[in-house]
Amino acid sequence: YIEHVNDTTKPYVILFHGFGADMNDLESLKDVMNPDQVELNWIFPNGTFTVPIGPGFTGRAWWPLQMAQLPSDWTNYSPPEMTNLVPRVLKLIESLNVPWSQIILGGFSQGAMLATEVYFQASQKPLGLLSLSGSLIRKETWVQKCAERKNEKIFLSHGEQDQVLPSGGTQKLIQVLKQNELLVDFVSFQGGHEIPLQVCARAKKYLTEKTESFK
Repeated sequence: YIEHVNDTTKPYVILFHGFGADMNDLESLKDVMNPDQVELNWIFPNGTFTVPIGPGFTGRAWWPLQMAQLPSDWTNYSPPEMTNLVPRVLKLIESLNVPWSQIILGGFSQGAMLATEVYFQASQKPLGLLSLSGSLIRKETWVQKCAERKNEKIFLSHGEQDQVLPSGGTQKLIQVLKQNELLVDFVSFQGGHEIPLQVCARAKKYLTEKTESFK
């Protein structure tokens, strides 16, 4: 993975890319999302699986998907690969030797689903979560885990014209979070499966709030 670590006493932002991309895909976000007052540490892991994304081209993924067989409702979807993947990710994060209160998780699309799963499975409360064009999956598990994350604020964004992963999945996730007493900072935008500048600006504000005490 790509790592930009400046000061281990400052928070870490760990961003998981989407299906078919790789660790380079979200790297530029550090330049537009980093708070003005505090230099954060940024980590961009590479997906575990190699997947074909076109003739002669491959990308990475956190678990394999058949694009032609995507569920229309992801609510109870639970990728079998999650069983091995999540412990590996937790091990990677724990190898940083910093407390969870210094870790902000995030991701785009499939990476957002993984980040949310890790956020709920972490042994302690992480500092924050950015779900960019993600979805509610594994509803039963996430609902149970919400109790340990009460009053925490989650950042979410989704495009209203998203054809790849419809915004309804994020709306369902917001509903679950609110019903279980988590706070939501949500940006809905005119657009598709992407991270526009207005999302980056609001995510920067969220990161600024979350890292206030680390100045």
